[in-house]
Amino acid sequence: MQVHAAFGKVLLAMGSGSGSATESSTQKPFNPFDVNNSYIGFGLGKGDGIQNETKYKHYPKSIKLGHISPNNNRVEFSIFYTKASSKENIIFSQNSNEPYTSIVSGFEIDFIFMPEEKHTVSPYFDFGLSFYKNHDIKEKNADGSRGEGLGTKLGVGFLLEISPKFELDIAYKANYIFWDTKKTLSDSFSYAYIGLNFKYN
Repeated sequence: MQVHAAFGKVLLAMGSGSGSATESSTQKPFNPFDVNNSYIGFGLGKGDGIQNETKYKHYPKSIKLGHISPNNNRVEFSIFYTKASSKENIIFSQNSNEPYTSIVSGFEIDFIFMPEEKHTVSPYFDFGLSFYKNHDIKEKNADGSRGEGLGTKLGVGFLLEISPKFELDIAYKANYIFWDTKKTLSDSFSYAYIGLNFKYN
């Protein structure tokens, strides 16, 4: 009986030791591809733009996939879509006698810098790069352009945590686009933005 009791104590000790090892093994190193560090979201906006002194209004929409780093900074990949309209003619307009309406879509990557400590309300600064396509341009123009452009973005905003899984994204963003035209064509727009993020955690 004493042997059996001693053997039982050894098994119990081994079990508690293996339990400690299992607990320590759950503390995995940071993995940028870990879904627990990611989130998805969508958002809507409304704003104004100007293309070579011609003003227009636009209504952007976006769907995004984001990743949260250990120091709480973020990287976001977005699909962007907006419809622009103006009562004036713009260079990309196909008919100078009609009001301008255009659809622009593209891809964006944003680098979001936030305080390291998490709060219910967290301010952030946003810097982004993007590629856009103006869908009014079906073929090459006479100058060889296809209605494609590269853009830069700056923004400020804050994230409001409404639950452990959901957060509200409220921001103001400004974009500048370099279109592939040989003519000098400046195009910039800004907009107020509101979005909702779902976090995997």
